[in-house]
Amino acid sequence: MNGMNSMSGMNRRAARLAVVGALGAMFAVALPAAPALAKSGTEIRISQHMVRVGHMFGVRVSGSESGGRGRYLRACVQGRSGYHGRWRTVKCGKVTAHRARVDARLTGRHRGTFQFRGVLYVLSGPHDTHPKAGPASAPQTVRVH
Repeated sequence: MNGMNSMSGMNRRAARLAVVGALGAMFAVALPAAPALAKSGTEIRISQHMVRVGHMFGVRVSGSESGGRGRYLRACVQGRSGYHGRWRTVKCGKVTAHRARVDARLTGRHRGTFQFRGVLYVLSGPHDTHPKAGPASAPQTVRVH
């Protein structure tokens, strides 16, 4: 009887492994058939994360978009006071094709914590007046003391 129980337990385990293996093989075949996503991204770099009141720091935003959504791009720096305020546009770069960049020199005017992020806007043409917000970078924090 004991031999029968261990044998049936092994059969259940083998059946379970077979089902898991079949599901894994099914997903492995289905994954390459999925459409490729457009490569796009926005990156932000800040020269200093701690500055004194009245001192300057640099913010650089760069991004690219290789999908079919839009050929023209504009990179912008957005900032907010604290961690939960409203994002406001600080500076935007020129409209360019395929890659965009903006450099901003900012001054810490008063004490506090400030966050900055980069946003990439996609335009349908060089004179488009209704850009669509694309990918945004993760926020970076600057402390002014």
